[in-house]
Amino acid sequence: MNKRLIFQLKVSLKNSPTPVWRRILLPVTATFAELHECIADCFNDDGTIYNFSLTKGPVRNWIQIKGAADEKDCGNFLVLDNNQDFLASELTLGQIFGKFNCKRLTHMYNFAHNIAHEVLFEKIIDAKGLLVLDNYTKLPMVIKSKGEMSDEIIEILYHHERDRETKSLDASSLSRAEFDLGELGKADSETMMMIAKSLFIGSYIMEDDENPSDTSIEKTRTLEKIVLKTMVKRGVIKPEWVKYSRQFKQYFWNIDQEDEIQNYIDRHDEGQFWFELTMRLGRRDMFETYSSKEIGKWDSKMRWKKIDESEAKYEKEFNKFGLARLKIKKK
Repeated sequence: MNKRLIFQLKVSLKNSPTPVWRRILLPVTATFAELHECIADCFNDDGTIYNFSLTKGPVRNWIQIKGAADEKDCGNFLVLDNNQDFLASELTLGQIFGKFNCKRLTHMYNFAHNIAHEVLFEKIIDAKGLLVLDNYTKLPMVIKSKGEMSDEIIEILYHHERDRETKSLDASSLSRAEFDLGELGKADSETMMMIAKSLFIGSYIMEDDENPSDTSIEKTRTLEKIVLKTMVKRGVIKPEWVKYSRQFKQYFWNIDQEDEIQNYIDRHDEGQFWFELTMRLGRRDMFETYSSKEIGKWDSKMRWKKIDESEAKYEKEFNKFGLARLKIKKK
C-alpha cells in the first residue's frame, strides 16, 4: 500500500446521550498505538490500557488488538486463525484495513468507566490532493468535531454499562415476553406511533450498512414487533394503522403507514445527496484553484472560509436549477 496515502476515520463516543465525535486523518503507516494516542488526545483522556476489536469477514471471528503502558506484559494482537501475535505499536492501520477489509473497529479504554468509541473507516485520501501535503508530519489531524467529553457524560456511560450488565436484553428474551414500555406506555397514540416508526427507520438504516451487525438488526426488528404488539394490546394505536399476519404471527404496518415512514427516509436521502454533491464539488474546485502549498499555509478559520466559498456557488445553483444545467465534459 502506498505510504503516502491517508486514512480518514470518524471516531464516535459510544452510548453517549449526545453526539460526541471527531473526524481525523492519519497516514496508513500509523500504528494502533498511535491511533489510541490520537483518540485519547481528541477526547481529553490519559488512559494507557486499551484495546481494539473488530470482526473479520462473514465468519465474524473476533480479532483483538491490545495495548498498555507496558505492551510486553499485556499488549498483543491476536489473529484466531493462525495464532500470530503482534504488538499494537508494531501493527499499522494499513495492515488491518487492507488485509481484513475492515470498516469498523471498537476502541475500548478507561475500563473503570467502560468508555468505548466506534472507529469508522470512511475513505482513503491521496496525499497529492491533501492540504497537508507540504506539512505531512502534522498528521494526525482533526478536521472536524462535534460535542465534548464531560464528567456528566462519563457518569452516564458508567451507569449505562452497569445497567447493561445487570439487565441483559437479547432478541430471544424479547420474543418470549411483552416488552415493558414503562411510562412510555401511557403516552398518546401519536407519540407511540413515532417510537415504533423510529425503530423501523433504525432497522432500515442498519440493513443498508455495508457491514451491519446481524444481532443489532435482529434486536431492533424484534423490539419493533414487541412495541407494535404492546401498542395494539393497550389500545394506544389506531387499528387501521397496522395489520396482523397469521402466517408470521406478528403485526406489521399497513401500506399507508409504511409509505409515510419511507417518506422520512427518502427526504433524508435526498438532503444527504445534495449535501455530499455540493461538498465534493466545492472542495474539488478549491484544490484545483489553490496549490497545496498555499492551502498548507492557511489557518483553520481561513480553510473553512475558502471551503464555504467554494461550496456556496453549487448550493445556490442546485437550489435553483437542480441538475438541469450540470454538464460532464469529456477530456
